[in-house]
Amino acid sequence: MAVIGHHTFHYRSVAEKFDYFYQGHYEGYIPVLMKWLDLKPSHIVADIGSGTGFIAEQLYELSGLKQSSLVRGSQRKMQEVAQQRKGLYPVQKTAQ
Repeated sequence: MAVIGHHTFHYRSVAEKFDYFYQGHYEGYIPVLMKWLDLKPSHIVADIGSGTGFIAEQLYELSGLKQSSLVRGSQRKMQEVAQQRKGLYPVQKTAQ
C-alpha cells in the first residue's frame, strides 16, 4: 500500500474548492503578468506548478493565445480541475 504524503492528501481534499479560496489572491497577479509577459496570440505558455490552471486560463483568454497553454502539476485532483478549463493542456508530472 502506497503512503500518501500530507501535501497529496491536502490537495485531494481541496482541489474542487481551491479556486474559491484563492481566486481573489491570484486575480491580483493577472494584470502584472499580462504587462510583464506582453503575451501575443502566437506565443506558447507553460505554467509549471499550475495548480488548477486558473492563472494560465486567464492569460490564455486575455491574450488571445492560439495554442493551448501547457500546465504542469503533480497533484492529480488539481490537474482534473485544470482539464475542465479552456485553452489548457494539463500534464501531471512530479519533479522526480
